[in-house]
Amino acid sequence: MGFWGVIVSAVMVLGALFVPTAAGAQDDPPVVVPGFCAPLSDVLDNAGSIPVDDEDYQQQSAEGAELIAALRQVAPAELALLLDELDAFSASASAQIDAAGGISGLTDQQREDLIDGSVAVLEPITAFYEQSCPGANIDARLYPECEVDGDVLPPQLVVLNVSQNPVDVVAGEIAFTVASFDIEFNDVPADLQPDDVLINGVSGLVEVGSCDDFQGDGEEDDEFASFFVATFTGGCPADAPPKLPRLEIGLTPEGQASLDEALESEPGPFPVIFDVDDFTVVGKFPGGLDLRLEADATVPEVSLDGVSIPVELIEPDCGPGQPSAPDSALSGPASAVAAPLAPKFTG
Repeated sequence: MGFWGVIVSAVMVLGALFVPTAAGAQDDPPVVVPGFCAPLSDVLDNAGSIPVDDEDYQQQSAEGAELIAALRQVAPAELALLLDELDAFSASASAQIDAAGGISGLTDQQREDLIDGSVAVLEPITAFYEQSCPGANIDARLYPECEVDGDVLPPQLVVLNVSQNPVDVVAGEIAFTVASFDIEFNDVPADLQPDDVLINGVSGLVEVGSCDDFQGDGEEDDEFASFFVATFTGGCPADAPPKLPRLEIGLTPEGQASLDEALESEPGPFPVIFDVDDFTVVGKFPGGLDLRLEADATVPEVSLDGVSIPVELIEPDCGPGQPSAPDSALSGPASAVAAPLAPKFTG
């Protein structure tokens, strides 16, 4: 089964992040999506990916340069300044990679520093995107009553928020908030219409889901989970500055092949919901997940839709004579580089 087909089964088609072409409710003016939103989304998708080898890096760099050039033609002044900073970081990163003889020549610390630098330069661009583009990094779907495996599910509104800020949702008489990088499922009246839903006061951001989105079986869940690989690298608390433990989730060769197939028909990126002990985290693919955990964190339990994902332990590269963090029970994830953690949804 293709990557997108499995995502349909596992996360109920809370699919690719999108820039909506919202129409708005009949009595409200249509939502106007600025012309720079779509090309800005493309730039962020490209820049947020972590290259795995020199070929991947060269391709990403070439595509990124083209995307930024296209965005600059429609970018407002504030965004243009942020793009200047992104270009400066890209030039500096390229020089460092070239000096190392390629991606494989980078030390672990150099690679970590480049990832940190990328996150820092992309954060204000992402913030601008989310502030300027209605529905940015939010996927909302309204489902009718559905029968699944003999059980009848009431009409539901499902909102996936992978933006940096919480969003307020008003659906008729129902109101709730979806935390950053979290998902909410809420029963709603059968006569609720998509344009009746306001997200941060804006209508026209909700799509209609299909009952087919809920269909799936255990074998598909197992297949989907087998597409992912997780690694945990312990921390170095005695280093200066201390290195925090990190959890990384990427794709197996089979998962990458399935994703490549999906990207031929869907633009991506695709959000995937993982459970990390008692927390839920959303990763985007392509790109994967790179989380920093608390200083005393150790190997977590990782699963996807109830299916366990093995976690490989990697010894950290600590300073000479410096001990690594102990390998014991995880005390709980704290901060995240790629995606902040949110309390696990239990509904």
